[in-house]
Amino acid sequence: MEMLKLILPLYVSLLQLSLYLYPNVHSYFIYFQVFDKETLDKVYEKVAPSIVKVLLKPFSTGFVVSSTEKHNMVAVCSMLLIECKEKIRVRYSDGDTAVVDHTEKVSNSDMTILYARKTGKARPAVQFGVLEDIVCQKIVSLFPYKDGLMMFKGHIGLDDCTCEDSSGNIIPGQNIFSFTCPVGGSYSKDPDTDSDIRRRFMILTIGAPVFNLDGEVLGMIDSFSRSYDLKFARKSSEFRDELNKPGRVNWQLRSKKKLGSWHSTVGGRAVR
Repeated sequence: MEMLKLILPLYVSLLQLSLYLYPNVHSYFIYFQVFDKETLDKVYEKVAPSIVKVLLKPFSTGFVVSSTEKHNMVAVCSMLLIECKEKIRVRYSDGDTAVVDHTEKVSNSDMTILYARKTGKARPAVQFGVLEDIVCQKIVSLFPYKDGLMMFKGHIGLDDCTCEDSSGNIIPGQNIFSFTCPVGGSYSKDPDTDSDIRRRFMILTIGAPVFNLDGEVLGMIDSFSRSYDLKFARKSSEFRDELNKPGRVNWQLRSKKKLGSWHSTVGGRAVR
């Protein structure tokens, strides 16, 4: 304690000196750490109608990416459907449920499209964005929780997760980015069940879209680490480029500078 009393004043003095010499660093740090509530509310209102609860056991997250005349096209993480043998249903953000008539695996990606029947009400599709070359870009993600949605916020750490193992082998990760983000949810106070509950909430985030603060999808969560609340997401460019191929669904990237209308095409036919 005596040592702490000696060190603390010195630490405070050094901090004050650094802020005096480099005031912009302090502002820069604060800017990238603090989330404005008004901005978060706007993002939530914009993207929440596009989030879909996939009624599996356990349920998972999907998001509307486009539509055809009879179906809403819902994107989900493929690995959640590997052992699925039951009839898939989805629940839209307003509580309506719909049957999935068929699915389609998107080649060269970890995404599957669910063709869920329309229920009469238009479901807004998400917009796609690109990662910005800035440090600690702020992001948010939403996933179904109980009868509503849960939103958590975080910061992107690496925009390219390519790495090298101990043997010198390169593990490609250019289509993956990582971000730190606390898992949302209520946790049990019972130490014997707390870890199970935490793991369950982590699993529920698989397939959830990751948005920038303009409400554009940057990627889709496909894995997580139990340490440091670290999550990994596939970049939206990976599956968007695949879907842009002739004869597939085409989603035009909306530019921030020009937010014009956009449409989808299925097999060369325009779909509004």
